[in-house]
Amino acid sequence: MLLQHQFRNASLVPRQLQCKSTDGNSVPMHAHPAHSRRTSLLLFQSIAMTGSVTGGCTEPAFAAPLFTQQPGIRELLDPGPGNAIISNPGVSWTLNKRAKQLKYPDWLSGTWEVHASFVDAGFPLGKRFINREVPGFTKGSMIVALADVGAAMERPLVYQSRFLYSAEEGGVVADRPFNIKQQADALLGYAAVQSVNYEPLDNPTRLNVVWTTPRRSGSSDPLDQRNPQQSDLRKAEIFINNREAEPESGQPSSPKAWCGSELYRQVSQAARQGAVGDYMTLTCYEREAVLGDGNVLSEEGAASVVSARMRVAAFLQPQDPLFFESGGKAVAIYDYALRLQRKLT
Repeated sequence: MLLQHQFRNASLVPRQLQCKSTDGNSVPMHAHPAHSRRTSLLLFQSIAMTGSVTGGCTEPAFAAPLFTQQPGIRELLDPGPGNAIISNPGVSWTLNKRAKQLKYPDWLSGTWEVHASFVDAGFPLGKRFINREVPGFTKGSMIVALADVGAAMERPLVYQSRFLYSAEEGGVVADRPFNIKQQADALLGYAAVQSVNYEPLDNPTRLNVVWTTPRRSGSSDPLDQRNPQQSDLRKAEIFINNREAEPESGQPSSPKAWCGSELYRQVSQAARQGAVGDYMTLTCYEREAVLGDGNVLSEEGAASVVSARMRVAAFLQPQDPLFFESGGKAVAIYDYALRLQRKLT
């Protein structure tokens, strides 16, 4: 389950830590004879992690943090986008590189033709939390998830998606360079992505994307993006800060449905501007048809048609005036329906 680290007091204004001295009187921690600077630091770290401390201290230096369990991915997809409460799970720390890569079920391995349709959008905390800096408000602000939120409102967009088995990474993983270019080009409506640099064996949590956007003073024809005089280059550094997977109960190696989520931080760069955004994708895949025996994990038993629900949640940045009021909750939510048809070669 996703974990959300919350504080009772968002301002985090320190208070004196009161400790019991040997005579039973309360004294501030910094004045306690047994507390050196290093001991004080260790006590502070203990409070930050557990909300309590041993050694006679009776009151934390700031309001104690609470670790609350966020609902599962399926539960987060159930409410309408205007009512869904999704919290930013924060950075997931691990030293195991394999644990930093989202693993997909074996039946998703292969290349797929994806038909993507916009379903709905909502603002759970109200429209006053929405501004141009919220991911999804401008094109390319969620380049690895939804390059243009409203692109598939009138008709489904078609592109390809690929998942490959990697022995080095320990399972089926997304072909991120291929998938990002396919999705972004389809949603933006032209061959926008110039490059995707990703070295998962070196660092599976970081990649960069370079794409083009039309100049406002240039041609309105998006195909003119290939002309450097009519387009501007943009670059985004993407940090995959968290991930979670939920196979359906039953056969753990071959579930009929599978859900996964990833939290991204996008640092966008352009000639005269830059931006930082946090957004999270939550996607549930379900097999509709299989080839051959569905209990066999092979090409003959792999899914041939898969339907999926994708929800993208966008969060505010700390510099936003309403950041603390948002409480780490998503301020914008975008829903898409996906239908995947296996491409047979």
